Amino acid sequence: MGGNPTGCPFRGFRAHHVAGEGGADPMKRLPRVSSAEPVIHGVLKLVFVDGYEGVVDLRPLLGKGKVFAWLRAPENFRMVRVDEYGHSISWIDDTGYSVDLGADSLRRDCERQAEIHKLMVG
Repeated sequence: MGGNPTGCPFRGFRAHHVAGEGGADPMKRLPRVSSAEPVIHGVLKLVFVDGYEGVVDLRPLLGKGKVFAWLRAPENFRMVRVDEYGHSISWIDDTGYSVDLGADSLRRDCERQAEIHKLMVG
C-alpha cells in the first residue's frame, strides 16, 4: 500500500496505540443507559449499565429551537425510551420524527450537574 506501514488505505494515516493517563485503556467503553425516568418535566433520572445513577436537567435544552418543541409538553416528555443497546434515549412524536440524545453526552451532563450541585450544597 504505497509505503504506508500500517496498511491503512488512507494516505498519511498512521495507526498507533496511545495509552491514557496512568496506563488507562484508551478504548474505554462508551456509557450505556439502562433506564430513564422523568423526575419532573424536563428532568430525567438515568441509570447506566455500570451502576452509575444520575439526574440530568434538560430544561435549558428544551427551550432551544423547534426540534424540541414537541417535548415541551409534559405528556410528551414522559414518553422517553431507552434505545436498543442503551447508546441513546429518544422520543418519537406523532409523525414518527425521533429526537435522540446520546448516552455519552448524557453521562457527561449528569456528572457535571452533580459536581455543580455539590458545590452549591456544600
